[in-house]
Amino acid sequence: MRRAFLIGGVIAALCAPPPVLAQNTFKTGSWVGGALFNGQQFTACYVNVNYPDGRRLMIQLTPQLIMYVGATKSDWNMDPTLEYHVSFEIDGGFKKTFQGKVASTQRNAIWFTVGNDADLRRALAGGGTMTWVDTKGARFLFGLEGGDNAMRKLLACAALYGAE
Repeated sequence: MRRAFLIGGVIAALCAPPPVLAQNTFKTGSWVGGALFNGQQFTACYVNVNYPDGRRLMIQLTPQLIMYVGATKSDWNMDPTLEYHVSFEIDGGFKKTFQGKVASTQRNAIWFTVGNDADLRRALAGGGTMTWVDTKGARFLFGLEGGDNAMRKLLACAALYGAE
């Protein structure tokens, strides 16, 4: 009887989701992430990391592996009527230009639709530094320390919640 009770307890513990998954969020190093829902409908998973100067780097991934990359800083005031073409460079190995959008309601944030770009996902997971270079030559640096675990968890989240 005691053995059956113990085995039942072990099975229940193994089947129960860990507290992090129950809340749809996770943390790895300085990165935090989780699943995003529109009502009951899963839409994407995200990870983000904050920097001491107030910047935040944000990455979203849909079930179809469409990636969005954004950044925000409270003192940025970008013009939502302009197009922002920014080159993403990661440690000299990855370089690609994306067009960013700024919402009129959130002028301190910019989002880039990256699409299904496995090369960028790999580069983000490589750690190092991502540099954004705009058309005027301004450079914005984003440290990617811990990005390897953050990207693994982002992909796992999208696979878990996006599975039908």
